Amino acid sequence: MESEINLGNFIEVEGSKSIINRILIIASILNKPLRIYNYSSCEDIKTMQANVTKMGIDFKMGDNFVDLISSQLPQNNLKLHVQDSATAFRLLLARMAALPGVNSTITISSQLQNRPHKHLVDVLNKIGADVKQIDDRFEISGCKLSGGVLDINASISSQFISALLLISPLMLDDLIVNLKGTRASNGYIEMTISIMKQFGIEVKTNNNQISVAAGQKYKAIDSYYIEPDFSSLCYFWALGALSKKGVNTNYISISMQPDHKFINLLRLMGADIQIDNSRISVKKNKLSGISVNMSNMPDQVPTLAVLAIFADSSTTINNIAHLKHKESDRLKAIKDEFTKLGVKVVLTRNSLQINPCRNINKNVTLKTYNDHRLVMAFSILKKNIPTISLQSVVAVKKSNPLYFKQLNLIS
Repeated sequence: MESEINLGNFIEVEGSKSIINRILIIASILNKPLRIYNYSSCEDIKTMQANVTKMGIDFKMGDNFVDLISSQLPQNNLKLHVQDSATAFRLLLARMAALPGVNSTITISSQLQNRPHKHLVDVLNKIGADVKQIDDRFEISGCKLSGGVLDINASISSQFISALLLISPLMLDDLIVNLKGTRASNGYIEMTISIMKQFGIEVKTNNNQISVAAGQKYKAIDSYYIEPDFSSLCYFWALGALSKKGVNTNYISISMQPDHKFINLLRLMGADIQIDNSRISVKKNKLSGISVNMSNMPDQVPTLAVLAIFADSSTTINNIAHLKHKESDRLKAIKDEFTKLGVKVVLTRNSLQINPCRNINKNVTLKTYNDHRLVMAFSILKKNIPTISLQSVVAVKKSNPLYFKQLNLIS
């Protein structure tokens, strides 16, 4: 059947950086050729790629793919730098800790120094790693890690668990992870497990326990297609929900990315949504406030908060205490910047309540805190109220360097 979706305002984004980061770590362990389709040009992936290259993986760029080729064994005394990428840092820290005979140093940015890492370092050292932090650098002596039973606080960051799971096939013994506390971003742990299974690793889950048996090896595959980055698509869907003309984007109906479910929240709020094969259309309709648990979609809390301003009733966003530990303290940032707009916000340790505002202060400058998620969320406000200014937008390159070019295509 021919598509009934009008292709005006059509936006197509690159592959998911969350998936690519995990694939690159697995590729560094596999040391086998791998072709990746729908790659990404964002800064986070460039950062991970630069560091994986130092580990002996060559990248050959094609028209719509990249070939990963193992060129050499990793050299000793590697110097890695991860800039502001928490994902790259945490995944690489675990990877380098599990690389016997290789000493390495990972340096991080001042922004990244303000985010929690100690728990991951402590857990790695508990299973035999040799990791030391000295100011902005982490010194690592790679070795065989033991594995074993680990109790991990899952309320801080899912990336700690993902980092350990990805290197678990390299461990001497079974890895058994007991998840403690309320899980933050649990969908990203499930993503890691799904990708590991695609590469031949059996991972067992039972309530709050994840286990990986020792003696397994990642299996080579010829090629891997990366899903579109739904974290980037959500901003365009939100724009569509405030636009009479609407916005159309690429789409797949089944995804391992938690932010894929953001479309369900827009539907719940009342947005006009049409899905046709590989495309989706989101248009303006009367929006109602909702109460929602966003523990699994923390990156879209600022996006939902912006939409809540334009709803006809208040919106409550729950289970989001871990947003304090992102590129910025996103909860405080939303409250402070929305207050400038005249929007009433009720902030608790674990929730936000956003009240609709019909008389927004239109001549204000919003700080973006060098946080790419805030840049993109606040740009939705600016698109609807052009007199609003954003203090800085350069951080957007971290996840979608094409964002503002794409934004300008939307009328």
